[in-house]
Amino acid sequence: MRKPLVVLLLSELVAAIVLGQVATVHRSQLDRAFMEWRQHPTRESEQAFVRQKRITEIQRWAFSGVVFAVLAGLTVLVYRIRRGELAASPNGGPAMRSGNSGVAEGPPSVS
Repeated sequence: MRKPLVVLLLSELVAAIVLGQVATVHRSQLDRAFMEWRQHPTRESEQAFVRQKRITEIQRWAFSGVVFAVLAGLTVLVYRIRRGELAASPNGGPAMRSGNSGVAEGPPSVS
């Protein structure tokens, strides 16, 4: 079963979410919108500030997604290599066997 792989991927997902939410995304547009709202508390300035906060949040989640995609891709690749699942021939033919199949190498004999 692939339980260790699932556990590893879940832990990477949690790590990516934490990293993405803790990572500082400093945006000057958010700073300007916040200062505008604090100096001139109108409905328009509040809406502009809320919009910039949403954009920043989307960027944080996107960063989390990219981090998870990279980590998960590498993990699955290493997992498949270690299990020998990537032993297919480069031209798309059948996979090569890793052990001795009992077939002698060389041209077929003529009897």
